[in-house]
Amino acid sequence: MTDKEIFEAFRDRCIDARILWNTHQELFEERPTIEILTTIAPTFFSDLQGWLIRLLFIEVCALTDAKKQGSNSNLSIERIAEKAMRSSAERDKVVLLASSLNEHGERLRKARNTIIVHSDLATAMNNTKNGRTTESDWADFWDDLQS
Repeated sequence: MTDKEIFEAFRDRCIDARILWNTHQELFEERPTIEILTTIAPTFFSDLQGWLIRLLFIEVCALTDAKKQGSNSNLSIERIAEKAMRSSAERDKVVLLASSLNEHGERLRKARNTIIVHSDLATAMNNTKNGRTTESDWADFWDDLQS
């Protein structure tokens, strides 16, 4: 695999994550749209919102995984940043962006691990809400990812 092929695969994964985000925002962030959807099929659209959020958490955590876990190499920000730093005059910017992106992933990782991917008993029994982020956190994440 060439660096270009790795970058393009990573870019495609980022685009997929952004499509999930855009779909969620279009459907569930505007009051008139929400009212129409809940009138048409409230259970379905409530379920759809939950599925989109879960998928988004999985995608963002995958993008922010370590570059290597065990014997597996991951297509992640850490890997892309490492490659960019080898050939970039803007190393400091790359390091800051990667750090910011990884921080967002860490905020979501506990929810992914205890609620979405595994059913942690204590979390399920206490109805714990993990992975809370603000609109500002998400805006920063997408801005940094696009940079």
